[in-house]
Amino acid sequence: MANREERKTQFNVSISYVSREVSAMDKIKMKDISDAVKINEEITAGNSLVIDVDFYALLDVHNEKAKNGTDYSIILIFDKNGQKYTTGSNSFMNAFLDIADACEEEGIEEYSVKVYGRASKNYSGKEFITCSLI
Repeated sequence: MANREERKTQFNVSISYVSREVSAMDKIKMKDISDAVKINEEITAGNSLVIDVDFYALLDVHNEKAKNGTDYSIILIFDKNGQKYTTGSNSFMNAFLDIADACEEEGIEEYSVKVYGRASKNYSGKEFITCSLI
């Protein structure tokens, strides 16, 4: 069995940003996304999803066994009902962060987003994930 340092070099999650103050225990919990709903799997065949945003975190992942690169970023969003959602979709993260930044600038603390797929202009028959403020 690999020792602790070997495991850390194979798979490591670090928190690069959290949208609010959280406890040390919460930070540890954020690094475990195994119970989070994967937005990419939830948004299929025209389905949409509404997330009542409580707060969010940006995570940097190093995974030696990843198929498309060993280093990548994901977003972890906590719904007010306690559910966690995650994705590594750049289109979603860009749209969500634009909304979150605008809400923060305007002093809006409570907001919800509708998450959905849109047809890709670059890849025929493919969709990308995005969101809108509701």
